[in-house]
Amino acid sequence: MATEGDRMIYGSVMFLILTIGLVGNILTIVILLRKDYRSKLIVPYMLNMAVLDALLILLGYPVSINAILTGRRLKPEDRTCKFNAFMNGSIGISAIITLTYISFVMYRTITNTTTMPRQKSAVYLFGSLCAIWTYGVLTMLPPLVGWSKFVPGAAGFSCAPDWGSASASILSYNIVLMVLGFVFPVGVISVCYYKIFSWSPYCVVSVMAMVHRAPSLPRGLAEIPELMAKASVIYNPLVFTVMNIEFRRSLFQVMSNFRCQRDTPGLAELTRLPIGNLYD
Repeated sequence: MATEGDRMIYGSVMFLILTIGLVGNILTIVILLRKDYRSKLIVPYMLNMAVLDALLILLGYPVSINAILTGRRLKPEDRTCKFNAFMNGSIGISAIITLTYISFVMYRTITNTTTMPRQKSAVYLFGSLCAIWTYGVLTMLPPLVGWSKFVPGAAGFSCAPDWGSASASILSYNIVLMVLGFVFPVGVISVCYYKIFSWSPYCVVSVMAMVHRAPSLPRGLAEIPELMAKASVIYNPLVFTVMNIEFRRSLFQVMSNFRCQRDTPGLAELTRLPIGNLYD
């Protein structure tokens, strides 16, 4: 059972992640939807990342926050537990696969020196994004239809696959999930895109739980890898801001307009700001 101190620490970190992540990803969506960015090759996938992160914050995290505020542990048989685990997992894996595809696109763009990269058709973009979302949903669907199950974490604030079970059926799903959701993307990305490694602590602890058939860390410490994984929703806006000068300039201009033009109707003026290229 989580202590009051555990609840306070976990709740404070979750509130910080939720606030920074939601604000950062909303600003990212606002900037990437501007006309200056619409023709860029990887912007649709960057936008998909921001949408996925925002959905994770809005749909997945409230369950954990409610459990913290009420002090009620989630139970394996609860629909809320299943919903929480399914949403967190499917959205998280969809985000990882999006990163994998972005890495592949950037690799092809950098290594293909004979032809200029061309903007993909709307049909191709729609199909690839649907494939990414479907991949995430299908990897987390088996526990809902009887292959493995979702269980609460050590503190009971959120749910995940049953990493500590000795059942052959559950263990087989855990291995498949680890391969499809972590090993395969890491194999594709390698060291080209480091953000995916934010899930490494959670993956390592989950594997340790599979080996030892029990939580591998004591109460309190067991939630740290989970929080590190959940904090991945705040990384994208930070990476975009720090690594890309044009994105940073756009962000400052958007923030300046929010502060200085509150009395102007709508956000029409924002679309007329001069912006340079982002990943031609």
